[in-house]
Amino acid sequence: MDVPDDLKVAAVASGCTVGLSVLLRYGLDVDANIFVRLLPLFVYFLYLFSKDALSETTLGEAVTWCVVTVVATIGALLFYAL
Repeated sequence: MDVPDDLKVAAVASGCTVGLSVLLRYGLDVDANIFVRLLPLFVYFLYLFSKDALSETTLGEAVTWCVVTVVATIGALLFYAL
């Protein structure tokens, strides 16, 4: 079964959003702002609105956006961890 690219990026973004929220609250005991906790979803919406315009570049691929989502999530975690 072939999974659409939008669904792949959405799954990564939702998993990162839940993981980020749980790790910030219970792992680091930080009450972060709602915008920080929803950062992976912002990356997903950026993908949705720009995928057609960037379709012929590397930024038009779903794998790139999955990596960007994970890196943004790790960056937010590191910001609060340090």
